[in-house]
Amino acid sequence: MFATALIVFRESLEAALFIGIVAAATRGLAGRSRWLAAGVGAGALGAIVLAMLAQHLSAWLDGVGQDVVNIGVLSLAAVLPRPLLPRPRLLNMRTIPITAC
Repeated sequence: MFATALIVFRESLEAALFIGIVAAATRGLAGRSRWLAAGVGAGALGAIVLAMLAQHLSAWLDGVGQDVVNIGVLSLAAVLPRPLLPRPRLLNMRTIPITAC
């Protein structure tokens, strides 16, 4: 029980630190409070949905549900920053073709 409480405390502290860093970095931007609140709300909602579905998913997939959840979360983390990456055409940059050696 103590180990679970310690993990929850550590993750909550990490989330508070991350929110504080984002809040400090966006100070002075218009509408930042609304975006921060939306991000915190979306994160909390996502955590609740994941917690509710994790046990059912594990049962449906014969014990490999945790692996499927990990694949889904890591895939989502890999895809979400994609719209934020610079595009060569938009930045008027020249693309360098990749050739096999």
